[in-house]
Amino acid sequence: MNVIVALTVTGMLNLFGSIYKYGKITTLISAIGIIAALVFNTLYWNTSHPFFHHMMVEDNYAVAFSAVCLALGGILILFYNRFMKEHDHYLSEVLTIIVFALAGAVVMVSYTNLLMLFLGVEILSLSFYILAGLKKKELASNEAAMKYFLMGSFSTGFLLFGIALIYGATASFDLSAIASFVKTNGTATNYILLSGVLMLLVGLLFKVAAAPFHFWTPDVYEGAPTIVTAFFATVGKIASFAAFYRLFSFCFTPLSDEWSMVIWAVAIITMFVGNITALQQKSLKRMLAFSSIAHAGYMLLALLSPAYIGAGAILFYSLAYGIS
Repeated sequence: MNVIVALTVTGMLNLFGSIYKYGKITTLISAIGIIAALVFNTLYWNTSHPFFHHMMVEDNYAVAFSAVCLALGGILILFYNRFMKEHDHYLSEVLTIIVFALAGAVVMVSYTNLLMLFLGVEILSLSFYILAGLKKKELASNEAAMKYFLMGSFSTGFLLFGIALIYGATASFDLSAIASFVKTNGTATNYILLSGVLMLLVGLLFKVAAAPFHFWTPDVYEGAPTIVTAFFATVGKIASFAAFYRLFSFCFTPLSDEWSMVIWAVAIITMFVGNITALQQKSLKRMLAFSSIAHAGYMLLALLSPAYIGAGAILFYSLAYGIS
């Protein structure tokens, strides 16, 4: 909980930076806030500490992925001034949005309740929509923001319908209760539950930019400012995969016969589409976008691994991917 509080306080301090004329030090404020969040986050290692009425938990999985997201976000904030000097007059507001996006990422990797998953996705996504359109005088940036908003809203609809159907089938939003229900009653004939799982799967595949739900990615990556594209490709993707893995490895393992073949097919298609299409691009940012799509295919394979292997594989790949 202290991690969320630290990020929220940092975001609020940044928000008032331009009003009270201390906007030039908001980069320093953001760096201090993220370091504080990292310190608080580290203190939860090996504790499995629940909070928000057991709707979130600071277990080792959440601590590890939160640390990766916070570290990458902090690095990108430090580089922001170098890449976006022409937008210095928006510095306080932009850093506020970035810090709030990091708070959304922390919620996405720490949730134990589907409502918190939805809340984390929305906090992250709404922040990304604004960041994509940061260069509001450029048509490409406006187009990127609009496409991201429309496709993101579409995927959020799938996610919300999936959550509603799973609640209808299990009478709970809590992951432990859902996992218990699936273990005892989750058969292939429970069509409401299976429909909910399928809709959740589609919504999350949109978020990680897996084929055939990847069409928004090249245009958004190309139109958004470069530093923002880096933020999308690292923090956004890592948080989405961490949320994806927590849900399916914890709740829906007994139904893996139903969804694992879908993951296999999507992963193979994603790897082929991403790599082959990247070779045909003339724009560097579009090429990197399709490379990001291909990496989503590689990371999807970890969902098919046993829990103790898959989590470590996604974490290691996230570190290497984020640094590169």
